[in-house]
Amino acid sequence: ETLWGEARGEGDIGLRAVVHVICNRVHSNLPIFAKDTSIAKSCLLKKQFSCWKDPEMRHYDHKSEEARKIRSIAYEAVLEWNSGIDRSNRALFYFTKQIKKPDWANDMTLTRVIKNHKFYKPTV
Repeated sequence: ETLWGEARGEGDIGLRAVVHVICNRVHSNLPIFAKDTSIAKSCLLKKQFSCWKDPEMRHYDHKSEEARKIRSIAYEAVLEWNSGIDRSNRALFYFTKQIKKPDWANDMTLTRVIKNHKFYKPTV
């Protein structure tokens, strides 16, 4: 559901990159992600994925063809990440290009731009 809410319409690579951000958070050693002990917990933490504030999320049709496709991509993306492929280039954060650059992004390194999303990781 998070993938549908965050990245539907972003194409296969964009969907996979969002899954890879979630996987990166689950496996991150950063204290901010200490509670991200599973994909589900990472997705549902407050103030992490803006789609959960969107009333449209209540209209997610679990039985639709689009939902089936997104679930399949999510599953494949996790397997891909486990094999060492990361479409986000180790990003832990992203935002849509339609909004003003968030302050948190000023201290980050841009890793990739895919359609409407910009992906970031902490600057080392």
